[in-house]
Amino acid sequence: MLGLGRLMERIRRLFGNGVGRDQRPKFTSDFKLDKDTTFLTEPLDAEGFVDYETALNERLRGDIGPETNVVAWLLEALGPKPEGKRLHPDFYKWLGTEPPAEKGEYYVPLQAEFRWEIAFNGLTGFGHRLTCRQNEPWAAADDPKFARWLRKNKGPLAQVEAAVKLAAFYLPVVGRSKDGVTGLTRSHGSNLNTAVRDLTAALAARANLRCGERAYAAAWQDVLTLYRLGRHYASGGFLIHDLVASAVEHIATCRALAVLELALPSAAQAERYGDDLRSLPPKPPLADIVAEGERFHGLDFLRVFRREGLRALTHSDKRRRKLPAAKREASVGKLDFEVLLRSVNATSDRAASALRLPTHGERVAAFVSLLADFPSPQDHEFTIPDRLEDVAALLEEKDAEKLRTTVTSAIEARLRCLGLVVSRYVHVLQDRMAQEHQNLLVAVALAGHFADTGQYPAKLDDLAPKYLAKVPDDLFSGKPLVYKPAKDGYLFYSVGVNGIDDGGKLLTDPVFNPADARGDDLGVRMPRLKLN
Repeated sequence: MLGLGRLMERIRRLFGNGVGRDQRPKFTSDFKLDKDTTFLTEPLDAEGFVDYETALNERLRGDIGPETNVVAWLLEALGPKPEGKRLHPDFYKWLGTEPPAEKGEYYVPLQAEFRWEIAFNGLTGFGHRLTCRQNEPWAAADDPKFARWLRKNKGPLAQVEAAVKLAAFYLPVVGRSKDGVTGLTRSHGSNLNTAVRDLTAALAARANLRCGERAYAAAWQDVLTLYRLGRHYASGGFLIHDLVASAVEHIATCRALAVLELALPSAAQAERYGDDLRSLPPKPPLADIVAEGERFHGLDFLRVFRREGLRALTHSDKRRRKLPAAKREASVGKLDFEVLLRSVNATSDRAASALRLPTHGERVAAFVSLLADFPSPQDHEFTIPDRLEDVAALLEEKDAEKLRTTVTSAIEARLRCLGLVVSRYVHVLQDRMAQEHQNLLVAVALAGHFADTGQYPAKLDDLAPKYLAKVPDDLFSGKPLVYKPAKDGYLFYSVGVNGIDDGGKLLTDPVFNPADARGDDLGVRMPRLKLN
């Protein structure tokens, strides 16, 4: 017997929101299919729209099979519900494998293991405990339950370590709504963002536990696993994957510096550390992600918008579903979709071109120029109302041509601004990660010099060519890194994103007094400043 919820869902599927399926307007692709509008002209779905999901999956997958795919191996560690729910069957079709068995030795997430502590102390209270485990060396006696959780996950984490040593990464992109409509805008369910963050917390905490136990070789392997996990995940196809990957890489860098400080490696060990870091898989260029994945996402949003009307924007808000279906779907036909499609393509092209410029300064200047070329959505003569019912009402006013122009232009401004702002933000973050990685290589070279000579060099140039083929310049200023040696340590840094020398106040330094302003310099201080 059907429950009330399932019965209502069946009625909704049969009749929609008061409008039978056969009464709904049947939209077809009434805009021109070419490189300037839809960018792709195939593959097409049954209604004549470009199937961007299939196109992107074909590009991302290439000839990658499950036996060499990091994702397929990761799922053997995460199980059939990697983020608490099952993945769509099409995910496994693209992956070329079957879902993991229902029962197995799968990873136990933080939320599952510590649900009562989180419920009692809140995420903020538990977050402090997690921060301590992730950021400083500790012993099992300091937190027995956390240590038991890591032991419980020994097998799954070993599977993760093996998975990220593979060369290929393909994460299928699958978007499905309850009524079967596809769309890249609904593909968030095929991401593994939460699972990757959870694995990162476990690996970072275990690296610190191993440092506390003076098992530095094992801690270094956790660092490399973190790096490889982040580098691979950046190949997910969208900027969100690069954002998650950057967070993973930052944590890996912090743990690497802790190992470097505590292990006091020999010159030979430091050389091996450097070789390990230089052999990590590269991240895909951001320009390629914007030119393909993000472009397809924007174009596919307009495909779904054109096909479903304003209903495409309200699927997650039950209150707004009260807008009659016919009104929602008919009103959207008054927008000029060719203008919107061309705008997405033009923005993608210009953002990708900016990202391909050789230096950080040139890329930033290009984005500043791009944003100046387009009016801000807030400055536009027409502001898109917050309530979509009001949008529909406006689109039904008599002066249809004027509204067609102004509303289309307002949506175009919002799409352009959003695409450029997000691309610029991710670009700056990736440059920060590139600077941190360069800094780590310099720190490893300094450790090698110290192991050989018993002191740090007077200047960084003394590291080349024995310990470092070439000392890198500051990515943000184009000048040499600022270096301040001391008897028992050193400080060197880049001026960071703001381009200002903050005197060595590092962005990563812990802030002990909330009144103190955090610096923007990116560098390494040895000995490190501790949280407590």
